[in-house]
Amino acid sequence: MSFDEVEERRKTDPMVQGFVNIVGRLIERIEHVENRLDRLERHVYGRKAEKTSVIKSTLDLGDADYVVNNHKASRKKPARQDLPDHLPRTEIILDDLTDEDKICGCCGYPKVLIGSEVREELVITRPEARVNKFIRNKYAYNHCKQGKMVMANDLPRLINKSIASHETYAFFMHQKFVMHMPVERLEREFKRQGLPLSRSTVYGWFGQIYDLFIISIIKAMKVELMESKVINADETTLKKQKSDEKGKCHTGYLWVFVGGKAVLYHYNDGRKQSVPLDFLEGFKGILLTDGLASYNEVVRKNNLKHANCNAHDRRNYVDLLLDGDQRAKGVIEWYSKIYELEKRAKENNYSKEQLLALRQSEGIALWEDRKILQEQLEQNNQRPKDPLGKALKYTKVRWDSLKHYLDDPAIPIDNNIAERAVKDIVIGRKAWMFCKTEESAQMNAAYFSIAQTCKLLGVDCYHYLIDLFNQLAQNPKLNVKEHTPAKWAEKIELNKTKS
Repeated sequence: MSFDEVEERRKTDPMVQGFVNIVGRLIERIEHVENRLDRLERHVYGRKAEKTSVIKSTLDLGDADYVVNNHKASRKKPARQDLPDHLPRTEIILDDLTDEDKICGCCGYPKVLIGSEVREELVITRPEARVNKFIRNKYAYNHCKQGKMVMANDLPRLINKSIASHETYAFFMHQKFVMHMPVERLEREFKRQGLPLSRSTVYGWFGQIYDLFIISIIKAMKVELMESKVINADETTLKKQKSDEKGKCHTGYLWVFVGGKAVLYHYNDGRKQSVPLDFLEGFKGILLTDGLASYNEVVRKNNLKHANCNAHDRRNYVDLLLDGDQRAKGVIEWYSKIYELEKRAKENNYSKEQLLALRQSEGIALWEDRKILQEQLEQNNQRPKDPLGKALKYTKVRWDSLKHYLDDPAIPIDNNIAERAVKDIVIGRKAWMFCKTEESAQMNAAYFSIAQTCKLLGVDCYHYLIDLFNQLAQNPKLNVKEHTPAKWAEKIELNKTKS
């Protein structure tokens, strides 16, 4: 059978055409699985950075070797920084010279002190427990049976009959929710020091303070969140033990919402549209997400402007480039130009008006270039279901939402601020792994909200909690709206200005 006959049969024989189609689909499937495997291996073993320089060095090993070697040759030894002045100092005078050493060997006259050589040594000790012993004297008159005994008033406490100080509560909360240290490890550490402080006692403190005060603080923080013009939203998984199956966990979700001067986490068993719909009830501003369909209902019902994350869009093309698909190179280079504009504005402390002018004058023109590039890639790509086709579809569906930031300087170019809040949880859950109940998951979400809000505002969560607990102990009916992390940060800034 000649080649022409074989080719003719391939075109006309239904059975042969069926086999050809099956083989074609199998090849596409194999390529898809290979791409997913490559990305999985890169996610587990590769570098996580998405900077253009890192991508270039990953793709071009020759240039990377030159960069690494050149960097090693030209790298300067870092200068040692002086220890901060605010740290307390203990002077230790070293003088083991004898009287004979202080006599000049040439002339026999005594040597005089001409100066000193000083070196400083940083001393860090592990946490040590101490006990405050409060003594309240009682007074009574022995010869009068009708007289009443009098005694000094006790100091106000956050939890009645508790053995812990406010500093102790703040310490454990800071370790758990800021440093992500499991309470079980702290329990073992204090046991080594001879302090048998059980984890159930610590969790009991968390629960009582949460029920009495923290819920109200979170409600006040949510009011601050809802007053912001833009809310960034994201979500990550959080495992919770199943109540009906011992030893097994259900995968729930920890949703994060960032806006203005507040970061709020919210736990839910699922990823349904009702979660952001209920949480953002009454919000009328701008919602910035990664494009997850779960946010569509709240956008529709609240009539929100829905902006999408350019970092997510860029990441699709980064994966393509790392897979060896050079067709994505133009998009990555284009994104370098777009982010260069944002970098210029940040480094020069542009006002909102200046940022808007920059985006309008240069950003819109760059997006016109992107439109041409998008059309070229769509025309040249004959396989819409391959990774490039999916990346192009992602961009096309969200095209207008990706550009919303051009018209409003309040809208960030990406959702990185919410992703950073998620990243802290991802790092922390490697240590504490799961929550036991839905109630504990909601409690943890509240404490994480306070910790991350303090981080966002640049204030010390430990000292904020101590001040908050002292205020609440003195006045349990305190107006918590004036004692959120944002209000506390304003007070600190005001005190700095006065001083």
